[in-house]
Amino acid sequence: MEQASAPISAPPPSRLRRLLRRFDALFALTVAVPTVVAVLYYGFLASDVYISESRFVVRSPQRATQSGLGALLQGTAFSRSQDDTYSVHDFIRSRDALRELDDKLKLRQAYAQPAIDVLSRFGGLEWWDQSFEALHRHYLKHVGVDYDSVSSISVLRARAYSAADAQKVNEQLLEMGER
Repeated sequence: MEQASAPISAPPPSRLRRLLRRFDALFALTVAVPTVVAVLYYGFLASDVYISESRFVVRSPQRATQSGLGALLQGTAFSRSQDDTYSVHDFIRSRDALRELDDKLKLRQAYAQPAIDVLSRFGGLEWWDQSFEALHRHYLKHVGVDYDSVSSISVLRARAYSAADAQKVNEQLLEMGER
């Protein structure tokens, strides 16, 4: 009769054991710890962010054109104006627009409220820099304009920590861009 023998497993060599420990430590440092920190921050600490989005097209009064497309658009009395579109985009991102928004909507106070988490709040981690330039850098993180050259549609996105603030910023920027 044959005897069944259980396989004997030898402990892994010490070199392999050290490599496995390094891998465990590397995994913990690069995957587990950042995941736990992100879950804690975004789950419990991060402030809600509201985004107000508008889509607009910039048109300018018709200019004399000779092309076939110009003749086709002639009946509309308006033509697309890329130059004006980029001017509006630049103005929305400008310090002048921010200055006007801050005067009308008190944007500095809206972005620096104590209820906003310290990582997102204006002046949170950079409490020593309350300058207008710092506010402009913060503003550029919260207001963006994208342009689709095929359809000539611009998309304005304003981020704020209340829905009403995001909508007010978006509406004011559209109104200022029309001027």
